[in-house]
Amino acid sequence: MVGRSYNQVAYLIAILLCVGCQETLTPQARQWLQNGYTASASGEHQTVIQSMDAFLAEHARSRRADEAYYLRGLAKYHLGDRVGAQADLSAALDRSSKAEVRGKAALALGDLAWDGDDMPTAAEMYRTAVDNMDATVPPADHAAYRLGCAHQRLGHWQEADLQFSRVMELFPDEELAERSARRIHGRSWTIQVAAFNDQARAEAAVKELGGQGVRADVSPTMGKGKPIFMVLTGRYATWEQATAALPSLKKLQPDAFVTSTR
Repeated sequence: MVGRSYNQVAYLIAILLCVGCQETLTPQARQWLQNGYTASASGEHQTVIQSMDAFLAEHARSRRADEAYYLRGLAKYHLGDRVGAQADLSAALDRSSKAEVRGKAALALGDLAWDGDDMPTAAEMYRTAVDNMDATVPPADHAAYRLGCAHQRLGHWQEADLQFSRVMELFPDEELAERSARRIHGRSWTIQVAAFNDQARAEAAVKELGGQGVRADVSPTMGKGKPIFMVLTGRYATWEQATAALPSLKKLQPDAFVTSTR
């Protein structure tokens, strides 16, 4: 899924329909673009591709070709064509001087890299997205949060803190602000084995893990205004060390996962 499946597609459509609108296009070309935007907003990805294929066949050198490449790339991503999506989104980013197009294309490329576990590229693309987006409007929160997470994966802890702070300040009521609050100031990695709303249950889980030879601790935090008691085990300097230790924990708790810790 690209970001939040881009729930803000309608907002993007409204902006991009005005961007470059001074360029003279044939009525048919304008209709192809309009069809692409409309189909993208409603999740009709094959229709997007068909409309953008038609537009690009005749207007690949147009100043609005970047929009067509972006829309087609996003549609291909949703349909699982990662190679095609990469090519089209990169074309949109390379060709465009429009901040909205560059920001959204970079965000999608960041998500592609994230899904492929390519953190250096993900960080580069999310940075480009953050630099081109309106910082106060979603999905800028997604771009900044993912940039922070990518920085943590790369061991750039202070850079990560700046992005998490951005999310917490500009989007205080969003779920990503809570996630940022849990990750900010992280300097190492741990494995979360479980999480409970009740402290007694968390302590019972710690005791059970101890009986299986696993030393764990309860770490309280807040989620959606309510206390959450996380059961954590281990402390690792790098992501790679933590993920190497994860399989043995998954044998005991399949939902265990690696997370940053202070």
